[in-house]
Amino acid sequence: MNSVATMNEKSIIEGSSHENNGKMSIISKICLSAIFVCALLTGFVPQLYLSLFVIFACVPMMGTKDIYLVYPIMLFYYAHFGMLFGLSVYRLFTFMFLISVFIYNRNIKFKLNQLLPFAVFLFYCLIVIVPYNVRQSFFAIVDLFCILVLINTYLKDTSSVKKFFKIYVLISLVAYVTGMNSENVLESSIQINGKWVDISRNLATFEDPNYMGFFYTVGIFAMTSLRLFNPKVRVGLIAVLYYMILSSISFTALVVNALLWILYFVLAKKLTLKVFLGFIGVALVLYGLYLYGMNNPDSKVFGAFFYRISEKTNSFVSDDLSDVTSGRLGLAAEHMNFFLNQPIYRMLVGLNAASTLKTDLNGSGVAGHNEYVDMLLNIGIIGTVIMMSFIISRCVNVYRRYASYRDEKDACILLCKFAWLAYATTLTVFGDFRFMLTFFI
Repeated sequence: MNSVATMNEKSIIEGSSHENNGKMSIISKICLSAIFVCALLTGFVPQLYLSLFVIFACVPMMGTKDIYLVYPIMLFYYAHFGMLFGLSVYRLFTFMFLISVFIYNRNIKFKLNQLLPFAVFLFYCLIVIVPYNVRQSFFAIVDLFCILVLINTYLKDTSSVKKFFKIYVLISLVAYVTGMNSENVLESSIQINGKWVDISRNLATFEDPNYMGFFYTVGIFAMTSLRLFNPKVRVGLIAVLYYMILSSISFTALVVNALLWILYFVLAKKLTLKVFLGFIGVALVLYGLYLYGMNNPDSKVFGAFFYRISEKTNSFVSDDLSDVTSGRLGLAAEHMNFFLNQPIYRMLVGLNAASTLKTDLNGSGVAGHNEYVDMLLNIGIIGTVIMMSFIISRCVNVYRRYASYRDEKDACILLCKFAWLAYATTLTVFGDFRFMLTFFI
């Protein structure tokens, strides 16, 4: 292990040790179950009552080592649990989380290699976002601080990571039900047999189908790499989650998942004849679903999804890359052109508001849908080099450790990071705490 660790991974702040390897306490199980019930009742119970119930359920967990297990629920429901005292339930939870950490002397560690990315984000919030909204800037900093505390204090060992992602997978199922009940969909249209047909893309509890695709993809590969649940249950849950992803009708999700499965089998060194035959079997099933979808265009999931795939494939064959990326390539090119026509100092340090915190580039209010271009605009070449150096070096170090010890946690971290790196080509995520988890983990 010492040969793999680097100097920039040494701790600079250490509190008292508090391991999370033990079983979940009875109080934690009861409180988490109550929060799950609240999540399931979202849309059926008045929001004020729901907000109060969630906060009351969180209070007893502040005195346990399991407070971090509420975080995956908040990742999916941060915008759905309502408001109390002018603050969202998620925001109140972050304060409760920090109070629990500091009062009960959890093991607090920050790593040297995290300081520069944190400083870059702090600079962006204070210099760029404060003029727009002081409150939003402050809370964005708190969000990142909480994510770093979560990663460095709780998600340190395989046992804790497994418990975290088990809750993550289970709440993703509930979130999909919430999305259906609240009719949280994106209305769009595709061309079927020469006619434009309206379709509904399910979003679960998210605001964008690709956001949904990202978080459900993370759930699938965390469950796979960590071997959560027994094999039969795991296979069933993967099938269910893929049905949910298909209902988002996301071409990006299909491409990223295909790449991640190849990466997973390469990492796990499982490219055997059995796996190869499994790939053929899956391909045949997908082809069968494709034929079904093409012959049944009225099917809300398979018809819409595979017609969209056919549409994207035809665009790719005809070299219409703009259509393949749903116009994102053109938006990214426009934003890149804006970047290149700035003064040198702006190219170096950024200072543009082109993030999820504020999208106001040149008064257009249009996101670039490419995180790499957005980072250049927001934090410049210097900031982008710092941020990308962090995630790349982190990937390299984790891979070396995984190659030596074959720890499931390291495989999970690598897959999460590659999911971020892939989705960053199509999304604007800078400043969104939900994506910071996979970036910094």
